[in-house]
Amino acid sequence: MKIMHLTTYFQPEFGYQEYFLARAQVRDGHEVYVVTSDLIYPFEDVKNRHRPIGYLNVDGIHVYRLPHLFEIGDFVLVVGLGDIIKKIRPEIVHAHELRQGFPILGAYYKKKYGYKYVVDQHDYGLILENGKFYSKLEYNLLRKLIIDYALKKADKIIAIFEKGKEFLNKKHKIPNNKIKIIPLAADTELYKFENDKRIRIRKTLNIPTNGIVFIFSGSAIPFKKIQFLISAFLKLLRKYDNIYLILICGGNTNYSNYLKGLVSKAEKKKKIIFLDYMEKEKLPEYFCSADIGVFPAVTSISILEQMACKLAIICPDLKTTNTFIQGNGIIYKEITAISIYNAMEKLILDGKLREEMREKSLKLVEEKFTWKKVSEDFINEYIF
Repeated sequence: MKIMHLTTYFQPEFGYQEYFLARAQVRDGHEVYVVTSDLIYPFEDVKNRHRPIGYLNVDGIHVYRLPHLFEIGDFVLVVGLGDIIKKIRPEIVHAHELRQGFPILGAYYKKKYGYKYVVDQHDYGLILENGKFYSKLEYNLLRKLIIDYALKKADKIIAIFEKGKEFLNKKHKIPNNKIKIIPLAADTELYKFENDKRIRIRKTLNIPTNGIVFIFSGSAIPFKKIQFLISAFLKLLRKYDNIYLILICGGNTNYSNYLKGLVSKAEKKKKIIFLDYMEKEKLPEYFCSADIGVFPAVTSISILEQMACKLAIICPDLKTTNTFIQGNGIIYKEITAISIYNAMEKLILDGKLREEMREKSLKLVEEKFTWKKVSEDFINEYIF
């Protein structure tokens, strides 16, 4: 099958669904193209966002980077997509992230080139809700109209979370029976439990073999409420000595400094280890060194990557994550420091439960959340 993915930002070095899904489809024998802009996402700590215009091959994926016409927030329009579609003549065009520019272009060229058109919803109105990237006014006056057009032209509509399905239903009036949920997955070749890595990293970080290690990994952004995790852990340190917290986070400098300030005067501050956000190839060994992954307020694909490295999970009660928690973690209702404290203490005190959850995390990923399984689910939708 000849498949073309349209995505505004394509950055294989950071992973994400657009890369992993395309790579899995290549490995299943399909001819796969990714058409993207000459930009990567506007991460705060990335200075050079531009990538060379033109063609390159990434792990068997045929990638075309096109010059962008303009960028407003994360809404980007490019020049030359029609020529690429005319040249390649794909059977399937899969446009990612409805709020960005590519889905409207994919919808526009559908009739002319006669392909089947699939769109997917990655977030679930989170950016609209927290107002960090664009206002409700902009959404209602511009983006909603564009998204509605793309949805009208789509043969299949995919959401990666139940919450995304609800968002499309509420905001764009798409009936639930028209939306298929296909979740994210973990790269189980990269993210896997290896005991030698666990031993080595613990030795490097001066963590004893029998230490109980919690870990957070993700951008240091205020709405992730990392301060609640630190507050809960500092309180636990008053009762328990053999516990450690690893924080792998980068991003907002002011917020990062604020978090470090919370720890700077603590009596046992060496039990909290701050590490800069790192390349995905390095993350698995740090995940392996831990026992429990904690997500104070929101989650990301990292939850599956940690599960693949055999971590129990602590996270809030969200429809974005409940799919992934099936006896392998603790879910709390209210996003507060005390909720996180109670969940962490439960796993400190119950070693048997902690180990059972770790094993269940690994089994769950292997059975349901590999990119090969997700790729097969998408192919079934493409075929309809």
